[in-house]
This record gives sequence, C-alpha cells and structure tokens, in this order.
Amino acid sequence: MDGEGKIRYELDGEGKIRYELDGEGKIRYELDGEGKIRYEQDGEGKIRYELDREGKIRYELDGEGKIRYELDGKGKIRYELDGEGKIRYELDGKGKIRYELDGEGKIRYELDGKGKIRYVLQVLDGTIVATHVWVWKIKK
Repeated sequence: MDGEGKIRYELDGEGKIRYELDGEGKIRYELDGEGKIRYEQDGEGKIRYELDREGKIRYELDGEGKIRYELDGKGKIRYELDGEGKIRYELDGKGKIRYELDGEGKIRYELDGKGKIRYVLQVLDGTIVATHVWVWKIKK
C-alpha cells in the first residue's frame, strides 16, 4: 500500500508482483513472472503498449486493443497496421515509408527515401508480374 492506504500492487499466487495500480486502483502495468513490465495500460484499463523482454515497446495499440504500430528494438516504427491488424506500411529505420501494402499483405508501392513512389508492383500469387517505373523529364 502507498502512504494513503491505497493498494499499489497485486500479487500472483507465488507472491510476485503481477499488476501495478495507479492512484485510483486501476491497472497501470502488467508484469511478467520475472517482474518486467509486459503491458502498459491507459486510465481506462486498455492496453496501450506491449513491451518486449528488454522493456522496450514492441507494439503500440489503439483504443480498441488493436495493434497500430510494431516497433523495432530501437523504438522506431517498423510497421503501421490497419484496423484489422494487417500491415499497411513498412517503414525504414528513419521512419519513412518504404512499402505500402494492400489489404492482403501484398506490396502495392515501393517508395524512395523522399516518400515518392519508385515502383508500382503488380503481384500475382506472391510473384511480381510487372513493375511500373515513372521517369519525369525536367524542362530547363
């Protein structure tokens, strides 16, 4: 209990901390068996982040508990997902979109480092059947 007599932790059957509660008695963190934070929740009890074993954010979730972003080990967004949990964008290590995918997980566009479309891919059963490259001429 804290100084105000409020419960701050909930223990599991082995006496290990399972949940850390906020001042209103709502779960703030869910810990794994080793005492590491596994989930961080918002004030409404919804999971906001899922952390990996090293304590780094692996997933950021939306208000409905669906994964919105998957992060790499350095805290940078690797994938942005749509509302159905499907990858919509794959990002490079600098946070720029590298690929845009369709609703079936197939790459639709490959983008360059400036966010401009490099290729439009037409994919049939996982095989690229055509790429389209645009070249713009700049008038002097």
